[in-house]
Amino acid sequence: MVCTDASNEGVGGILMQEGRVVAFESRKLKEYEQKYSTYHLELVAVIHSLKMWWHYLLARKCLLMIDHHSLISYFENKL
Repeated sequence: MVCTDASNEGVGGILMQEGRVVAFESRKLKEYEQKYSTYHLELVAVIHSLKMWWHYLLARKCLLMIDHHSLISYFENKL
């Protein structure tokens, strides 16, 4: 399970397995990123976390937990 969140100052995520925290990752936003909308900040958090842990998630099903409603509906749409 990957849980992500963003604020006006930084983005972060938690990698969990069987209810236990395996890893935590966060970073401060760059100056130009601080001007992003909430939608884009949440997406930056998702991308940042998946880039950090792609090698753990490769060829496995995982659950992505986000708290932004428009991103939730984006990921639920099947292309």
